[in-house]
Amino acid sequence: MKQRLAIALAVMHDPELLILDEPINGLDPIGIAEVRSFIRELCEKRRKTILISSHILSEISLLADDIGIIDHGALLEEESLAELEKKSSKHIRFTLSDTAQAARILERNFHENHFSIQDDHNLRLHNLDLPVGKIVTAFVENGLEVSEAHTCEESLEDYFKRVTGAKELLKLIKCEFLKLKRKPLVFISLLLSVFMPLAYAFFLADVNTDVDAVNGVMSSLFQLSAYLLLMPLLVILASNLLFEELDNDTLKNLVTIPINRTKLVLSKMLVLLLFAVGFMAVGGLVNLAVLLFQGWEPVGFWILFGVGIEEGLIMWVGALPCILLVVLLNKNYIVSVVITFFYTTANYILSMSDAFLTQPFGLNIGTLFPGPLAFRWTFQFYDQSQTSAELADLLERISPYFLNGVQVFGVIVGEAVVFLALIALVYRRQEI
Repeated sequence: MKQRLAIALAVMHDPELLILDEPINGLDPIGIAEVRSFIRELCEKRRKTILISSHILSEISLLADDIGIIDHGALLEEESLAELEKKSSKHIRFTLSDTAQAARILERNFHENHFSIQDDHNLRLHNLDLPVGKIVTAFVENGLEVSEAHTCEESLEDYFKRVTGAKELLKLIKCEFLKLKRKPLVFISLLLSVFMPLAYAFFLADVNTDVDAVNGVMSSLFQLSAYLLLMPLLVILASNLLFEELDNDTLKNLVTIPINRTKLVLSKMLVLLLFAVGFMAVGGLVNLAVLLFQGWEPVGFWILFGVGIEEGLIMWVGALPCILLVVLLNKNYIVSVVITFFYTTANYILSMSDAFLTQPFGLNIGTLFPGPLAFRWTFQFYDQSQTSAELADLLERISPYFLNGVQVFGVIVGEAVVFLALIALVYRRQEI
């Protein structure tokens, strides 16, 4: 009654513009239908302009001609309902006995791969131009049981979630950064990223040229800080980030907001990626300061600085298998640290062994493990205009096995996708 009275008071002086905030809030189904009909009548017959603010998106989709999506005070989109419907995702959903076999039939009989498998019994076909009747017939002729086939359309609520999804992930990343600020280990890591390069300065007394000085400090950053320090730090930080909510019994509260657990774990992994890149960037800049302070010209430094940033990405991907083990072991920190120690040591040894540095590009340790992979990527960028006999001999042995950017980043992107998917899968299935 109060809601109807408030609407009556708003329209009794016949305004040209009517602003309504949650006009159907608290009404029963019959009242909602009456108010909806009244609002449409005001608009269509009496030509009133009505601005409605509401979080009940299903009702807005039945009323509005134009829709604006606002998230935390920011207008993300403003378009007609017809345009938004064109943007919304439409698909044909099949419920059947075996989606894997159905996928093979689509590829073989219809040359179609624009589909997605939801689970063992549900498949979405995104190409709406294909004849559904012929597809169902092909499924049945190949022994599949089809229980459902119909066109599905994304609701306005689903579209709102998709539009605001990226912003939600950025908020989660920001929250994870704020958590790291309370970790003493983070400040220790930052100090190590500064003091480790300072230790390299003691070795510059033995070099004779600017090129040797730059190569020396940057190789120490690549082969010591990255392999022996950055990778274990990433795993230890990951164990803290992944289990903080479980330790404090707050994950169940986050899930009820609700927060998607896949987005939550991905935000943690992205924070670790930014940490890895920042660690290598700080180490490189400290090396530059050391070189300039001691009077060396930074010949070729900025090329190696960029390579160092990229090596931070490689080390992050290299740490993902250990992070997966951390999630699988479910808070067994001691075992996680032991595994990380052996994995890090093994990568360092592999990166120093000709047996793995001279393997051809392919499915082998020299390609798939981050140690030898990073070495065969970074070593070719050193200034080789002035090389010692020892370095010349090493170059002669391994230069035929250097990897180009497409090969290296193809490997790490593939590994990142696989391990991030596995980490998200295991994290989602853990009990709260």
